[in-house]
Amino acid sequence: MTGSSCLPWIAAAVCPLAAATSNADSDRALLADAAARVSFQQAPTAGHDGKFFLASASGDSRLEIGALTQFRYTVNLRDTAPADKDLTNGFDFRRAKLFLGGKLPRDTTFYLQGGFGISGGDFSFEFAQMNHKLGEHLTVTWGQFKMPFLQEELVSEKMLLAADRSIMHAVFTAGFDHGVMLCYEADRWGLSAAASDGAGTANTAYYSPTEADWALTARAQYRLGDAPWGAYYAFNSFRETPTGAMAGAALHWQTAGDTGNTLTFAGTPGADTDMLAYTADLLYKGGGWSLYGALVGRTTDTDGLPAYDDFGAIAQGSLFVTDRDELFARWDAVFPDDDRGAGEDFHTLTVGASHYFFPGSYAARLTADLQWYPEDQSGSSSLIRAPSAASQLLPDPEGDQACLRIQMQLLF
Repeated sequence: MTGSSCLPWIAAAVCPLAAATSNADSDRALLADAAARVSFQQAPTAGHDGKFFLASASGDSRLEIGALTQFRYTVNLRDTAPADKDLTNGFDFRRAKLFLGGKLPRDTTFYLQGGFGISGGDFSFEFAQMNHKLGEHLTVTWGQFKMPFLQEELVSEKMLLAADRSIMHAVFTAGFDHGVMLCYEADRWGLSAAASDGAGTANTAYYSPTEADWALTARAQYRLGDAPWGAYYAFNSFRETPTGAMAGAALHWQTAGDTGNTLTFAGTPGADTDMLAYTADLLYKGGGWSLYGALVGRTTDTDGLPAYDDFGAIAQGSLFVTDRDELFARWDAVFPDDDRGAGEDFHTLTVGASHYFFPGSYAARLTADLQWYPEDQSGSSSLIRAPSAASQLLPDPEGDQACLRIQMQLLF
């Protein structure tokens, strides 16, 4: 007999004894207490149902707790001067993050995330997002969150194919920003529109000279097939995943220089700059295999400088050869404007494999990939940054750089 099934019998046994020494009010209080304890045990307020959680007895409020670690070994080979220093290798924690999320009564949800830095180990705030449903299909979001621009950004680092995102993503992403967003999600269509402080302005004060005067981002998505919306926030396709495709397109516009920091704050206003970025992408899930491709462009016009038109592209695919083993390949490229001081194209080729310790789950995954950079990053102006913690690209004046990454992911 379980503890919950024992409680009514205990209450029934206690009540006659209580009646001999107390009045009817005491009897009713005792019965109510026993019933409440039965209800409490039937609706757990803590446990693990795919996520560790704490919840109210009614279930209206819930707090979820999680963590992500990605521990990586990297070997980088390139031409250097002196020639005997071509090899760089070692271990590091690419990511060590903590998550808090959950819901409150009346259709309100929240999500907070922070991580420990790859260098120094300092803990920093990444984003805090609050959401409230305004109707069956409409949600308002506020806080510091990902702008709805590149699909590669919207896919969590927990659910990428390779060990990390692409160089193309690093150049063109809008990143985390402060703002407000409206999202409409119906059966086939999804629309998002956000007003923010501008691309890459996470953890800045409203008067910071790095912030835009105005920034607007909009994304539209349409899905075909049986795969639900949530399936498209992962790049791979487990064998049991329903098939389907999602097409997306997005715009990001911002202007800066008129309302930035002033001498009042011992700062200098940023240069007048207008920027327009645009992208289109397609993700197909085949039930055990997937294909993804995206194109992106950006026009940047800063006072005193030429207007630059830069472009990027990515194509990748994956295939599960067993329920736990996946092969993948990726090509991405950045095409800087020819008017830049160094405007050479920059390509990256990546091939690799992942082993999932639990079929259909990202909880424990071992990934190994090999990247090849045919060109030197110095020929592609300031768009290509090195060293890069994400890609493990290092400074190289000659090109023909190669990098092996082996990464263990644990997620709970």
